[in-house]
Parts: sequence; C-alpha cells; structure tokens
Amino acid sequence: MNGPTVEGFHCVVTYKTAEHAQRGSFELRQPIRESVIMNQYNPPEVIVSGIHFELTPSLQTFVRQKAARLLRHDERIIRVRVELDCENKHSGYRWFEARGHLTSYGPEMNAIVSSDNCHQAISLLIDKLDRMLQRRSIFTKERRNHPHPIDLGSALPKAV
Repeated sequence: MNGPTVEGFHCVVTYKTAEHAQRGSFELRQPIRESVIMNQYNPPEVIVSGIHFELTPSLQTFVRQKAARLLRHDERIIRVRVELDCENKHSGYRWFEARGHLTSYGPEMNAIVSSDNCHQAISLLIDKLDRMLQRRSIFTKERRNHPHPIDLGSALPKAV
C-alpha cells in the first residue's frame, strides 16, 4: 500500500468518524531493522486513531516519527496506541486531546494531554510517555545494579 511509514514499526491507522466508518481501517507495513528491535519477529505496533476528525497523512507521519523516540529507553515495546480527539467548543474554537497507551513487558502506561493545537498535543504526549519510560528504565537499572540484602531470620549452615 502507498502511504507514509516509519522504519521499524508495524502501523495500523483507524478512522473513527461517522463518515469514514464505511471505509474501515487500513494497515501500513514496513520491514523491520534487526539492529533496532530485540525481537524481530514481534515488531512494535503504532496505532493512530482520529476521533471526530479525519487524520491526514502528514499527521500520521508526525505521530509515527515522534513515537520512534520511545524505543530509546525500552526496546521491548509491544504497542503504542495514540488516540487524537477533537472537541468543538461552544465559543467557536477547537480543543485537541491526545491519549497515549503504551504496552510493553510490565505495567501498561497511559497518558492524556490536552491543547488547542493538535501537533502540540502530540508532542506533549510523546514527551510525557518518554519521561515515564525513562523513569521506569532508571528504576529498573537501580534495582538490578543495587540489590538489597535479604534477612533470612536464621543463620545459614556452614559447609563442611
């Protein structure tokens, strides 16, 4: 299929507006680089959804390029799902909300960011998820490099 892709991601783009419901969804696939992803048989998946507005190809590319930053801290990411919602306020301006759901080995991470500009909301969302991943990777390294002593309650028998 023709369309924008980012190397290293399996991308699924889904429209959730009423006028695009009859079209369904389409997938964009790209070969995976072995040096980027630990498990080459399970590539990370980026799902971009637009709610109440149509996603343009440039917006989809922008989200995928920003989501590629998240692989710096954790190569075992399974899925990054970004939902973009547009709300028309009564006073005549639009308000964009970006929701991010990151699935990897361990607890799932969720973040929500709102802004009056769609690109700004996406950038803030990816920055927030990036900080969350960075914090988790630091805690994982600390736990691995500085194990805590365990109190067994009794003395261990000596080897003869």
